Amino acid sequence: MVDIAWSKAAFGVKGRRWASHSRADIQWVKTYRATVRMRVAGDGPSLVMACDPPSTIEAYDEIFDLLSQRFRVYLIEQPGFGFSVPDFGFDFSFEMTNHWLESLLAAIARPPYVLALPCVIGVSAATIARRHPDAVTHLVLNQTPGWQDLQRWALKRDAKGLLRRPVVGQLALQALKRRRVGLWYDTVMANSDLAQRLTTCTRHAFKQGGCFCLATGFQAYLFRSTPTLEPAPQPTLVIWGGADASHRETDHTTSAQLAQHRHTLFWSDAGHSPELEKPAAFSAALAEFYQEQAQSRLYAV
Repeated sequence: MVDIAWSKAAFGVKGRRWASHSRADIQWVKTYRATVRMRVAGDGPSLVMACDPPSTIEAYDEIFDLLSQRFRVYLIEQPGFGFSVPDFGFDFSFEMTNHWLESLLAAIARPPYVLALPCVIGVSAATIARRHPDAVTHLVLNQTPGWQDLQRWALKRDAKGLLRRPVVGQLALQALKRRRVGLWYDTVMANSDLAQRLTTCTRHAFKQGGCFCLATGFQAYLFRSTPTLEPAPQPTLVIWGGADASHRETDHTTSAQLAQHRHTLFWSDAGHSPELEKPAAFSAALAEFYQEQAQSRLYAV
C-alpha cells in the first residue's frame, strides 16, 4: 500500500505526459490491477520482453531496434517499476503476478508468444508457459535461477534485512533509491560506462515520476509463500552473464527447475543484463534459437 500510494502520487499528470512521449511507439494497456507501459514495434512472431528493474524502456533502444527487425516486440515495464503503475489491491505476490501476466497476454491478444522475462519474474514466465503451452512457444531466461537460489540472492542484496521490513523498507528505499541504483549498476554490470549511463537514465525516470516498488516486491513475491514449481516444457534459451557480482555464488544449474529443454549460454563478459550489454549477440542468439526450434518442429511434423 505504501509503495503504491507513493507511486501514484509521484506519477501524476507530468509523469504520464513524459512517459507517453519519450519514444514514438509507446502504448498503454490496462491489465489485471495495473496499467502497463509498453513499447511496440516490428512484425513476425510475438515477443513479450520485460525491462529488468530499475532499468526502464528508455534503456532498451538498441536491443529493441534489433529484435523488432525479426519479431513483433512488446517491451513492457513490470507493475510497480518504471511507469507501469499498479492499482490499489495489487499485492505483488507470486500468484497475483502470475494472474497479471496472464491478463497482459490476453490484452495483447496476439498468440503464440515468446516470453523473455528476466531475473525474478522469469519464474512467473516459466509458470505461465507451463500453464498455457498452446499460447507460449518459447522462453528466454537470463539471470534466473531456481526459487531457493533466488531467495538466497535476495537475502544477500538485503543483508541488513531493511527491505524485508514492512513499511520501514518501503520508506527507506524511496528515500535511498537514487543512491541505491548507482550502487546496483556498479555491482552487476561488466562495463562501467554502461553502468553510468543506466544510472543516469534511471535517475531521470525517477525525476519524471517513475515507480520503484522493490521493497514490496521483495517482501511479497519472494518471501510471502514458497510455490511448488514444475519445469515448463517449451524450448528455453538460458543466458547467464558471468560478470554479475550479485550472482557470483548462485548455482546456475538450478534454472533446470524452471525449464525442461534448455540451451544455455554463459557470457563471461556480460553482467546482470546481457540484453543491454551485448544487444547484437543477444538478438542473434534469440533469433537463431527460435529458428532452429521452428525448423525442428517442422521436420517433426
